[in-house]
Amino acid sequence: MNQTKSSLVGHILYAIGVLLALALAAWVRFHILAIYEDNKGLLEASSRTQTAMVDARKILKGQGFSGLFGSETGGYNADDTGFAIYIASVWSLTGETTLSSLQTATVYLDLLALLFLILALSRVFNRTTGIIAGILYALYLPVPIQIAHSNNHVLVVQFALLIISWILLLPRHWIAQTVIVLLVGLFFLFANTVRSVFGPFAFLIGFFLFVKYGKRRGLLLGLLFLAVVMVGNLCLKVAMGNPSHQVWHALYVGLGEFPNPYGLTGLDTEGNEEAGRVSPGIDMYTSTDDYMAVIKHRALARI
Repeated sequence: MNQTKSSLVGHILYAIGVLLALALAAWVRFHILAIYEDNKGLLEASSRTQTAMVDARKILKGQGFSGLFGSETGGYNADDTGFAIYIASVWSLTGETTLSSLQTATVYLDLLALLFLILALSRVFNRTTGIIAGILYALYLPVPIQIAHSNNHVLVVQFALLIISWILLLPRHWIAQTVIVLLVGLFFLFANTVRSVFGPFAFLIGFFLFVKYGKRRGLLLGLLFLAVVMVGNLCLKVAMGNPSHQVWHALYVGLGEFPNPYGLTGLDTEGNEEAGRVSPGIDMYTSTDDYMAVIKHRALARI
C-alpha cells in the first residue's frame, strides 16, 4: 500500500515538474515575443524569412512548387526550400498569413520539442534529469530570440530535438519501431529541406539504431532509416533542383570555425566570394550546381 502511494506521489511530482518546465518556457518565449512586438522598428524579420514568407503566400495561392523551387528558377537558396513549405503549412492551419502567427506557432512547436526532450531524457536517465534538462532548455535564451526573428535556424534546434527524442522513445514492439522509424525518416527528410544541415547525421542515427537494437533488427531499422532519407533526398533533388550544395558549402565555410591560414571566419559570403574568384559569375544562388562543383574542389584543396 505504501509503495503504491509512494509511486502515485512520484507520478504527481513528475507531472508537476513537467508542467512547470513547460510553463516557464512558455512565459520566457511569449515575454520575448512581446518585447519584439514593442520594438518592431528596431527588430525586423531576416531577409531569409521575408523571402520565404513571399514564397509561402504563392504556395497558398495555388501556384505550385515548380515555379518556386525548380532547378531552372535560380534566385532562391536551395538550402531553404522547406522553410517556405513550413510557413505555408503553419498559415494554412492558423488561417492567418502574418509574421505573428508564424512566431506563435513556432513557440508551440518549441514547447512540443521540450516535452519530448523531457520524456526522452527521463527514459534514458531518470525523471529528475529530464526535468532539470527541460528547465535549462526553457531558460536558453537564444531559442526564443531566434523565434522572435522567425529565422529557420531555430527550426534546426527544434527538429533535432524531436528527431533525437523520437528515436530514444522507440517502443519495444518491432512493428511499432518500424513504422516510427519510417515516419522519423520522412520527418528528417523534410527537416533537411528547411535547413540542409541534417544530412550527415543520418548515418549517425542509422549506426545508433544498429548498435541499440542488435545486428538483425538494428541493421534493418538503420537501413530503413537511411533508405528513406537517401531515396527521398534523391527524389527531391530531381523534383526541386536541390543539389548537394549543403555538404561542400558547409564544409568550406565551416573551416572558418577553426584556426586557419586562409582568413576564413565562417561567413556564408566567403564561399560565394571564393567561387567568384575561381570562376567569375558563379554564385550559390543563380548557378548552384556550378557553385557546388567549384566549392567542393576548393574545400578539398584546403583540407
